[in-house]
Amino acid sequence: MSKPDVISNFSTVVATLAVVLQVLVLLVLLLGFVSLFSTSARRLLVGLRDTFAGSELWLAFVIALAAMLGSLFFSEYASFIPCRLCWFQRIAMYPLVVILFVGAIRRDSGVVYYAITFPIAGLIVGAYHKYIEIHPEAELAGCKIGAPCSTKWIDKFGYVTIPVLAMSCFAAILTLLLFAWSSKRAQARSDVEQTAVPDASAGPEPLPAA
Repeated sequence: MSKPDVISNFSTVVATLAVVLQVLVLLVLLLGFVSLFSTSARRLLVGLRDTFAGSELWLAFVIALAAMLGSLFFSEYASFIPCRLCWFQRIAMYPLVVILFVGAIRRDSGVVYYAITFPIAGLIVGAYHKYIEIHPEAELAGCKIGAPCSTKWIDKFGYVTIPVLAMSCFAAILTLLLFAWSSKRAQARSDVEQTAVPDASAGPEPLPAA
């Protein structure tokens, strides 16, 4: 198999996976919106959250790692030159690999507070990058140095380009982090409720001495 075939097949595979992530994230967003008005949808959303409980950080880590390796494949093997906005997205993605791995190893759901700004920043930069691809006339002078930000190194399914791949991963990671945050809050409420309920097996509290 020739190098162009490898690059094309890899691009198709990762673009397909990105579309799957997009569909899943959109379904969660839709379910979250409907849950504002429907108790059944709210229960379904809670059930979905509980299904991932304890594994959110690992799943987010796997997505971040795959995104990092994919970006290195494009730059180091396919020789696609990262543009200025690509580097900003890498800056938002690469630290997540370490942060999420450490958080998953330690089972520290508090890592959400440190990690959540990275996918948000990555989504913002990725959306701007996609805008530049659609409207190259809006490209700033800084983006034209080296590899132009408007260059579409891949273009699958009519819209999946490299910034779309990145945004798909950022959105999935953000969703998983929000699930982890929600699970942490639910566990905290459960602990408080258990503490507030007196232990019936201990019998009535003794009366104070006269």
